[in-house]
This record gives sequence, C-alpha cells and structure tokens, in this order.
Amino acid sequence: MAYFYCDISDAKKRTVTDILRSLVVSLLAWQPSNLSILGKTYEDCMDGHSKPSNDKLQEVLREFISGFQKAYILIDALDECLDIEKVLEFVEALHGYDLQQCQLLVTGRKEQQFVDTMLSTKPMEVDMSQMPIKDDIKRYIDYSIQSSSELRRWGPDEKALIIKALEEKANGM
Repeated sequence: MAYFYCDISDAKKRTVTDILRSLVVSLLAWQPSNLSILGKTYEDCMDGHSKPSNDKLQEVLREFISGFQKAYILIDALDECLDIEKVLEFVEALHGYDLQQCQLLVTGRKEQQFVDTMLSTKPMEVDMSQMPIKDDIKRYIDYSIQSSSELRRWGPDEKALIIKALEEKANGM
C-alpha cells in the first residue's frame, strides 16, 4: 500500500514529483527486493548527480506495482495539488497501465476538471458530500475544544461561539 496526502500547507507535498517519490518510497518499504530498479535509476542519473524525471519515476512506480500480487494506491486531497494538469495526467497514466493488481483510490473535491479527467477512467464514484458527517464534525470539534489546554481558561460562552463558527465554516469538510 502506498499513500500520499496533497497538503495545501506544505509546498513539498503538492506536486506530481512529490507524489511519485512518495509512492515509490512507500512501495519500496513493502518490497525491498525492488532495490535493483532504483540502483539502475541511480546509475542513469549520473550516480545521483541529477534527479530522475517524472517519466522515469513513473516507470519505476510501474515496475514496483508489477512486482506485487495486489497494490493499493491512495492519493488524498487531489484538489490541493499544484499543477493539477500534470497530476491528472499522472493519474490517467497510472490507470492506463492497466495493472490488474493495482487498486487506485483518489479523493478530492468534485471539481469539473477532475470529473472530466476521471470520466475516461470509468471510476466508481462515492459522493461524500451527501454523507451525514455533520455529527462527526461536531463531535471532533467538541472533543478538540474540551481537550485543548489553551482553551481551558475560556468560558462556556466563548467555547460555544468557537464551536458554532467552526461548524458553520466546516461545510462538510
């Protein structure tokens, strides 16, 4: 299994290169016998004096996935990535490998650009916007407010105001 979270607050977790590197490293941890593929890539990059291209990283990822009976790839918060066109091209390419052992799960807001790209992959879609998650958000906010050492000195009225504002602004997220 390999997981990547596109983090809007971390510039090093928002590009297709970041995704590829993370997925390769994650899969390597599960199957260290793939080290020879990385050794060849290292040699191709003048013994580490240059970095592999995204195409080369995709090739390595494909080789890694091919070595598993089952491989699960999760890319979370795709809508937070930079250069989304390249990221979507990568997702399409990964799907296009037609590796039967690879299960791909991509999450993100339902934006038209994603919908248009993903339709070509014939995805199974789960629309979370219709899920009853408001109670889960409320429980999480209540817990976070009650367990916060910084907010212990605040009164119940202030805490209630914070809770109300967070619930309204959460908008299902």
